[in-house]
Amino acid sequence: MKGRFSIPSTKGFTLIELIVFIVVVAVVMAGIVPLYLQVTLGSKNTREMLQAQYLAQERIEQMEAEKSKGGGFTSVTTTNFPNETNINIGASLNFDRTVVIQGATLSGGTLTCDGTNYTSGDYKCIFVQVYRTGTTAANVLGAAQTIITNY
Repeated sequence: MKGRFSIPSTKGFTLIELIVFIVVVAVVMAGIVPLYLQVTLGSKNTREMLQAQYLAQERIEQMEAEKSKGGGFTSVTTTNFPNETNINIGASLNFDRTVVIQGATLSGGTLTCDGTNYTSGDYKCIFVQVYRTGTTAANVLGAAQTIITNY
């Protein structure tokens, strides 16, 4: 004889199984989210460093172009290429760029930057550093250097 009651179906999930699943997903996400944030921050720092390096190299190339196009060796000075602050390249990235020109000496076939301000001679050491606006020059993100000659 058939009764009114039937055996419950075994299809679907119970409430306990659903709660366990949610807890497992939450634990996994708690481990992934900090990793994602770290990777995102790392890519931002890399982008800033690349852009700072570009700005440093750009200044060196501008100085070499000035020398070559007719300004000559004497036109490469900190007066013509002063330090710059708050260079905005978009995306809320602002940089400061410093230029140092030093004298260099040639001795025994070795050219050495002598660490003093340029006064006269046939060689100039040029150092360009770029760092984030609002930080000190000790936090250099990009740098470039070269030696130019009076020949």
